[in-house]
Amino acid sequence: KGKFIVFDLDGVIFRDQYLLRLSSQRGLLSYLHTYYLCILFDLGRLTIERLLEEVYKDFKGISLNTLWEVYKEMHLIGGVEEVIKALRSKGHTIAIISSGVPDFLVRDLALELGADMGFGIDIGFLDDSLSGTVGGELSTSTGKESLIKELTRQRDIEWEEVVVIADDPNNLSIMEKAGLSIGVNAAFLVRRKADYLVDGNDLRELLNY
Repeated sequence: KGKFIVFDLDGVIFRDQYLLRLSSQRGLLSYLHTYYLCILFDLGRLTIERLLEEVYKDFKGISLNTLWEVYKEMHLIGGVEEVIKALRSKGHTIAIISSGVPDFLVRDLALELGADMGFGIDIGFLDDSLSGTVGGELSTSTGKESLIKELTRQRDIEWEEVVVIADDPNNLSIMEKAGLSIGVNAAFLVRRKADYLVDGNDLRELLNY
């Protein structure tokens, strides 16, 4: 029976952070503010709810076109398509789950990379621009755990069969429950919890585990 493999997106599949790249569209001050909030979040000093609320409030007025343009310019970590293809060929199910990137972009990426499914956050729009609001299950600190619980229940899979591949503290609770957890270029709190660590810009090392 195949495993249920969950990939975080920012810092794991994307080499950098989508929110930081998007904030740079607003100018240096917006970028520095977002960068500061992300550091607080990585240190466990800021909840995911507060991070998203602050960041997306600042993104109010950014056009839908800009969201797509920044997404298309994101650099992928080396070997990601090969890794996903290899894992699926072994009968594993691949989910890309993000608590920062809009849902429609994560779904598009999952399709492009050959993953089974993709999930992201819900963001509000006014006409064709961001309204500054954010919501959906994945915008909460318990969102990933709830979603994975539901997805595995539908497939009759135990937590023991779940593999989590992540880099930031928002994934700690699912890493603890999973049968296997791997940190990729991980933040300090994740490095302490992960079963294995992969550092560098090539995801193929994952296949060793």
